[in-house]
Amino acid sequence: MDTKLLLADHVSDNLLADLDRREVTLWLRGLPKDSAAPEVISSFLGLPWRMVFSEVSDPGLMKALEEGVDATDPMTRKRGFVQVVDGDPSRIDLPQRCLPVYLLNGRQGTSQDNFETRLRRMTMLEELRRSRVRQILIVSGDGDPVPPEVKDLWSSGFRSILVFATDAPNAREVLEGWVGSVAGLAAASLLRPPAGQIVATILQRYAASYPEERLVIRMRNRSGNLRKLDITEMDEPERPLLDRYSLIDVNSLPTVTPISRPIATPLGR
Repeated sequence: MDTKLLLADHVSDNLLADLDRREVTLWLRGLPKDSAAPEVISSFLGLPWRMVFSEVSDPGLMKALEEGVDATDPMTRKRGFVQVVDGDPSRIDLPQRCLPVYLLNGRQGTSQDNFETRLRRMTMLEELRRSRVRQILIVSGDGDPVPPEVKDLWSSGFRSILVFATDAPNAREVLEGWVGSVAGLAAASLLRPPAGQIVATILQRYAASYPEERLVIRMRNRSGNLRKLDITEMDEPERPLLDRYSLIDVNSLPTVTPISRPIATPLGR
């Protein structure tokens, strides 16, 4: 079967649904050509991705990403706190729930070909290989849209849906040639709109499609009276206890009105 490059004019609902389930990894190759303010890009990076791999180490962007941490933020409750990783992740014990942002080129943004750089990238990409994530969204500016390590990941048996958003003028030709050279890659998708527009669209549509949900339960107090209790912000973002339970909230408890039941009479009377 020939490998195909699929062209799309909009972000699919499937990608947004997988994003909400934390089944999408973001790979940031470069900032979009019409890049917005660091706060907008940091909000995009702070969505509930499974993990983020960034080849961009812009200090302003990293500062906005790390300073935007708030325990009461609905996004924090959904994916935990942001954890910026600039070294060997195998030496770091991450919380049970968090958003790891792996800086492939470190804090200084160096791309020197030395042992330390190769080790950092390899150990970070091993996290991706083991994740079995459903989709990878690769966002880039006008440079090469293809991470060189992706072909190596496929040769190791890794499989995922690949979606590209790029400003490269020859992106279609480059990707059509690339997908045909990767063994085991059935298809990849290229989003036609500019990468900056894709960033804005995902932010807008995700907020509209998956608004914050409050978790309100009904409980009986010591006097035996029922009352409603909002427990949305009571759980620990990094080590959520409620993930171990299935709770029935008040929206799942419809009011039952009493109905008159016919009196049964014995047969033959």
